[in-house]
Amino acid sequence: MNLSRRIFFSQLIPPATIAAVTTTIITPNVANAGEVGAKINKAVTQSDLGISVRRSVVRGAQTIDKIDLQWEKFSDSYGLGAERSKQDAKPKPKIIPERLSLDDNIARALLNASDKVNFL
Repeated sequence: MNLSRRIFFSQLIPPATIAAVTTTIITPNVANAGEVGAKINKAVTQSDLGISVRRSVVRGAQTIDKIDLQWEKFSDSYGLGAERSKQDAKPKPKIIPERLSLDDNIARALLNASDKVNFL
């Protein structure tokens, strides 16, 4: 299968999901919106799309929690957390150079190169 980066991510997160989440985030409070707010609330909480989005969000959170748990176990097995707590002082501050302006040619070349990368 020949998937580019953009196709891969567009299939990973369908546009309808993004639209539904965005609509959910920017909808007015039901208590202040009256009948329209009640209809929006019903659509978000009881429609197939609303339920699907909410389930997807919960599954995503559960997946991240599992990854976090594995990371904690990895850290604990190698004593990484304990070593951090034994450090005497904070690390020296990093000197961050001034930002350079974006070079359009390099940015386009990067995007084109990443589009040519095949997933799977």
